[in-house]
Amino acid sequence: MPTFTTYLELQDAVLDLFQQQQYAQAAELLDIYGPQFPQQAAFVLYFRSCLAARMDQPTRAVELVQQALDQDLWYSEEVIRQTPSWQGLQGQPDFEAVAAVSIERYKAAQAQATAELVVAQPAADRPLPTLIALHGNGDNAAMTIHGWEPAIDIGWRVAAIQSSQIQSPDAYVWNDDSQSLADIISTVGQLRAEHTIERLYIAGFSMGGHMALKIALEQILPVDGFVLVGPAIFELERYTLQQRAGLRGAVLLGSNDNTVNHERIKETVAWLNQHGIPTTFTEIPGLHHTYPDDPALLQQTLRSISASPKV
Repeated sequence: MPTFTTYLELQDAVLDLFQQQQYAQAAELLDIYGPQFPQQAAFVLYFRSCLAARMDQPTRAVELVQQALDQDLWYSEEVIRQTPSWQGLQGQPDFEAVAAVSIERYKAAQAQATAELVVAQPAADRPLPTLIALHGNGDNAAMTIHGWEPAIDIGWRVAAIQSSQIQSPDAYVWNDDSQSLADIISTVGQLRAEHTIERLYIAGFSMGGHMALKIALEQILPVDGFVLVGPAIFELERYTLQQRAGLRGAVLLGSNDNTVNHERIKETVAWLNQHGIPTTFTEIPGLHHTYPDDPALLQQTLRSISASPKV
């Protein structure tokens, strides 16, 4: 049997089986390994419900949503109404009953949600190179800090920003570009008010990678470099290039990452280099849709985007 050290590794394996329509095998993985990640219970129950629906078990699919509600969990209205696996359940009385409770909880939580800033840094609070770190969809700032801990060990400040767009308890998304940019800009204002920044960089995982790339290319914030990890990159027409002298980038992608479009990522790296933005690409053998577990690699990557350009 496989082993999973992080929830993202388990999720990647489940999605791989899902894409192959091996629903029973995916459900078995979640049944066996899902309990190892209690903080991700909302996602484990969500995927188990989706798989039950795909296996023509609508009653079981609804029961799993009810289990989530029983644990004070819930899903956003977008998830409830737009999840492809649940389309056959829409309008069914038992599903609509749990949907109504979930959506009510989501609306109450969204009304209270605000962008958050979590900062981790070396002990001395002095001018430091500062990395704005953006979480992936379904993640949060605390987990993002953990992913970038190697930066702190080489004297960088990590400032993780958490979106105000909530998907489920303690899980946030960057689905609305305008709201996402407003959250990030306002939170960086808070960061500048509280800390002295030597140079500013930005990093993003998955959908956070999309936001990081957009901010860097369009110079919405004056960043000097960017790092994208398993980024969700859209068509290049979605980004506007504003040249900034010395801007450098790096992209890290797991060879076993089945969540993002590998060809589009490679094409984007080539496009960046063609347009005068030196950007390295590193494919990490065996890595799924998660952060690299090699601190030296992350540290080397950060040094590469902060190096003075050759003239």
